[in-house]
Amino acid sequence: MAGSELTILTYNIYNHHEGENAFAHRQQLVMETISSVAADVVCLQEAPSTAFLRALVDYLSRRQERHLRLACAEMRRTDGWREHIAVIHTGTARAATVHLSPTGESIGISVAVASGQGVRIASVHLNPHDAELRRAQAARLAGELGGEGATVVAGDFNATPGGRTLAAFEDSMRYLAPADGVTSTFPTAMRADSGGAPGGVLDHILGHGVGIDDWGVAGDAPVSGRWPSDHLGVWARIRLDA
Repeated sequence: MAGSELTILTYNIYNHHEGENAFAHRQQLVMETISSVAADVVCLQEAPSTAFLRALVDYLSRRQERHLRLACAEMRRTDGWREHIAVIHTGTARAATVHLSPTGESIGISVAVASGQGVRIASVHLNPHDAELRRAQAARLAGELGGEGATVVAGDFNATPGGRTLAAFEDSMRYLAPADGVTSTFPTAMRADSGGAPGGVLDHILGHGVGIDDWGVAGDAPVSGRWPSDHLGVWARIRLDA
């Protein structure tokens, strides 16, 4: 994480195993989409396995000609859902995994955190089904990661701006991206496989003690008729000297 600027990408890559949109059919496209951003830090949700994450780290390291590191946490919800949440980062940052639940199940949340060069970065995925639980997760997360020091929290919050879930961060963090002009980050045209979940801007980057210079989205068009994910990726270029 060299210098006073960092580009951070958050991306829910859709851990789906069946049919035409199974992850195996999209894996290379997902990797290429992530690589196209050339982010210093990649925050992922719904990664299918640590094997994929290690392969992605190797792929990005070769493409970007720099050494990358991995911090990841496995989430196992009580409804049987499993996924890996990850932070891929550069430099000599110290990596740690924080579980905000004794069991790692849906009563809490698993968070992957990388820290170094004066900033702490967390990748999160809040509960998609239970609004009350989601707000409780957000409040606990804000309490754990708020406070002193430069911090960025990025991920799939399953909540839109202006709602009660993101309000939990109002006292401790600034909203960084995406800004006005993006009306939805979920679902893409892959919606048929997304369980009929409501759409909107669900993927966010929040921060404390940092500024923002630019932002954008990734994976916002199909390649040869195939979408990388049912979410868009969101990236932000932040300043660490804010």
